[in-house]
Amino acid sequence: MGPVVTVAGAGCTDPRAACGVRTGIFGTVRLTEFQELLHTEFGETRGDTLLNDHVILALGGRTGSAAIEAGVDPREVWRALCAEFDVPRSRW
Repeated sequence: MGPVVTVAGAGCTDPRAACGVRTGIFGTVRLTEFQELLHTEFGETRGDTLLNDHVILALGGRTGSAAIEAGVDPREVWRALCAEFDVPRSRW
């Protein structure tokens, strides 16, 4: 695996928020896109809260951020969040 980096979006100042999720270097772009989708759909504050605090059974009873840190594809986390919160499939 490549070096581990912390992905920080514009205006990201809280290292515990989604912007502080660590990932391998090849996952950086996809994680950034995931964060953009998350913030667009749920808003920055709510999206970060859902990612860090909401336990999702479809992700093995983990939060989205814990699942990503464990190596789950951010796309799977996005789909699980969308299903959990009844986001229309056209936005998945």
